[in-house]
Amino acid sequence: APMRRWRMDDEEVAYPMYELITRNRHMLKAHPGFFNICIHKGLRTGVLPLAELGHPADIPKAARDWPDLNFIYYHSCIRPGFWVLDSLNEVNSGVLRDGVPDILWTTEMAVLSAPFRNVYAELGTTFASTVITFPSVCAHILGQLLKFMGEDHVVFGSDSVWYGSPQWQIEAFWRFQIPEAMRKQWGYP
Repeated sequence: APMRRWRMDDEEVAYPMYELITRNRHMLKAHPGFFNICIHKGLRTGVLPLAELGHPADIPKAARDWPDLNFIYYHSCIRPGFWVLDSLNEVNSGVLRDGVPDILWTTEMAVLSAPFRNVYAELGTTFASTVITFPSVCAHILGQLLKFMGEDHVVFGSDSVWYGSPQWQIEAFWRFQIPEAMRKQWGYP
């Protein structure tokens, strides 16, 4: 049988799994990782990316319906594109979402997730690729995630399986600063 594609708010596929986890909370307390649902969202996973699979539209309903679960979105839903050139073009386009440059999918994810304390943005390849190719895009992404979601809802990830030792990313993360002019213009922390 062909694989069925599903969304995080799919009541027929995802919700029975969430229900099983929460119903068995008493047995899983010693394993808190069971309450962290990690989702690959963004970055193309095949030749023909399906927008629905990477788009953040399914985040609010799942987060609202399952407040006891943490939803950790890998890559912060960055939209597929060649070395995030599309994201640079989006920043430079002048199109805004909630008062900041609209980096498709990522900005929307940050805005949609803001009301929910159980949604987290993981950086992974999003940070690794932007910090070396387009640091201004990296600054906007980090600024938007911090502005809308807060510092406690941004998770460092290295995707070191692809990039080797994560030390260079850790050092880049320690040193990286959002330029003051950008913070003032866009209201980034």
